[in-house]
Amino acid sequence: MSRMSILNAPGQQTEGFCMVKSAAIRTDSKGGAYMDMVLADAGGECVAKIWNYGPSMGMFEPEDIVKVRGTVTIWKDSEQLKIEDIGGEWFISSDHPMTKEHYISFAAYQNESSIMMFKQYPEWGLQITLPMYRSGRIVWYCTKHGLMYTDISPANNRK
Repeated sequence: MSRMSILNAPGQQTEGFCMVKSAAIRTDSKGGAYMDMVLADAGGECVAKIWNYGPSMGMFEPEDIVKVRGTVTIWKDSEQLKIEDIGGEWFISSDHPMTKEHYISFAAYQNESSIMMFKQYPEWGLQITLPMYRSGRIVWYCTKHGLMYTDISPANNRK
């Protein structure tokens, strides 16, 4: 079984106890409810979804301890942004689908004192350039999978 920090390939299995970092009820494109969660263990964090959610299932709260068992069904990199240092600026792009039915609606850069929003449109490629600050968080909203984020800093930017 894998620790969350290395869940990165389809078919990987995980089972164990985790802490709920956040949980929210969302609606998919067909109107069905699902629970969108961020779980954490000593190995890192993982985004998780409970599909076909019903009110009788109850709601998880931050800091609840839950036992999870599951299989990675989407490769981590397919839902991650590419963040590159291009000489003092960050260039952010993605291979994410950008169809009229499934696209990234917006991306935002957030740090301790400000936020920059970047509206995105279907059928356009996602490409953003912004000044390289000390550290912050990139948040993006996928119309099919919901809100996601990744933390960035000059010391740990990813290519």
